[in-house]
Amino acid sequence: MTLWYAAVLTLVLIAFAVTVYFLLAQTISRLTDNSLKDVNDSLIASIAAEKDEDEEKSDGEIFNEKLQEDFRFRDLAFIVFDEKQNVVAKSFDANNRANSQLPKFEVSAAQIPPEIIKNSAQNAEYFQTFFLPDKTEVKIFAQIINFNGQNYVVAILRSLTEQNQLLAKIRFIFFVVIPLVLLAAIFGGYYLARKSLAPVVEMNKKAALISSTNLNERLPIANEKDELGELATTFNQLLSRLETSFEQQRRFMADASHELRTPLAIVRGEAEVALQKDSRSKDEYRESLEIIDDESKRLTRIVEDLFTLARADAGQYPLQKTDFYLDELLAECGRAVRTLFAKNNLSFNLETENELLFHGDETLIRRLIMNLLDNAIKYTPPIGEIFVSCKSEDGNYEIKVFNTGEAIPPEAQTHIFERFYRTDKARSRQKENEIGTGAGLGLSIGRWIAKAHDGCLELLFSNNLQTAFIISLPFTSKTKYIFRKKPRC
Repeated sequence: MTLWYAAVLTLVLIAFAVTVYFLLAQTISRLTDNSLKDVNDSLIASIAAEKDEDEEKSDGEIFNEKLQEDFRFRDLAFIVFDEKQNVVAKSFDANNRANSQLPKFEVSAAQIPPEIIKNSAQNAEYFQTFFLPDKTEVKIFAQIINFNGQNYVVAILRSLTEQNQLLAKIRFIFFVVIPLVLLAAIFGGYYLARKSLAPVVEMNKKAALISSTNLNERLPIANEKDELGELATTFNQLLSRLETSFEQQRRFMADASHELRTPLAIVRGEAEVALQKDSRSKDEYRESLEIIDDESKRLTRIVEDLFTLARADAGQYPLQKTDFYLDELLAECGRAVRTLFAKNNLSFNLETENELLFHGDETLIRRLIMNLLDNAIKYTPPIGEIFVSCKSEDGNYEIKVFNTGEAIPPEAQTHIFERFYRTDKARSRQKENEIGTGAGLGLSIGRWIAKAHDGCLELLFSNNLQTAFIISLPFTSKTKYIFRKKPRC
């Protein structure tokens, strides 16, 4: 970045210096030309006035008088030629100039190239630059004037030593200042670049030390408002999400191990008890086998639920969508658990609209409803009531499941959809049935099923009288063509 910056700056400074030098040289040259013309005009006007005052003087006398007395300049020389290119008059010798701070400027007619004298006699106005034998650069301005019918060429010569010295100083300044500016820019830019990128180096070192064992570490943020600060903030947010995900996985594995360990321990214990004696009665063996069978079934359901959640998390659970009626599905689910209602002395009421056509995975929707019914049965006290309703509203199907009983504790309401979370582990295991596992996976799986169908599952409310869950499933293109709002939950 520093080299690129230095290269661009070098090109810009060189272009600037060349442009300024060219414009300055052109300006100096133009000012020099203008000054020569002004002096020439003054000389001609003075000669004409002198000629009018004293007509007896010859042209040569007037020229010499004016050049020797009135037009005496430090860096100018005058030579007047006639039509035959003979010298009629010239200014005084530069050797006799007082207070001259420049090198001697001595010009004679012999030092002027013949072609310049010839060209000046052929042009009304003529500019030309040439060098004297001592390498002094001189600019000549020649103009033809007419006195008494005779043409003369007035040549004014100016030394360009002062102008060249000024341009040389400017070149020196450019040759010295530009490299110094470039060096200052390079070192300053390199310092600023390193200082600006120092947070990147620090973040790189910190990021290299972060692994799955210390995801609680965060990148340092020097300034939250600049681009690097925003990058570090975004990366820290990513680390927070990863930490949460890893923590959920660890908790999931720990809870899964705990839930699997209980039925396995029961199975192993019953097997060991049955094998402790050489002979047992038929009833004792049957009792042990029934316990092992029950725990094996529960273990199978837990493993199946875990497999379902694992495939869902990986996005590898394909939905087998078909058209079916929600009202019929709810009726079938109610009939499937009626023996459990009777066993627990619970009343069940179902209220639905007719012909609620839905396009989705019927097996998963059935599982979602059965999980909610299983949850309601577990937490409804004897002589309680379970009520299910289903209706279409604002482009969504809303299925509500109510059950009487104690309220879910407020501190638990935000955790009930977490995997393996149970508000009352003892009570949930007391009412185990053929639907759920009692492991606290039902609501987690139910929420995933609803989300997979672009819907949602939420706790509607929970108080000392009732607890209600709501499933909101959107209409699809194959159900109803009406304006659809987002699911209410």
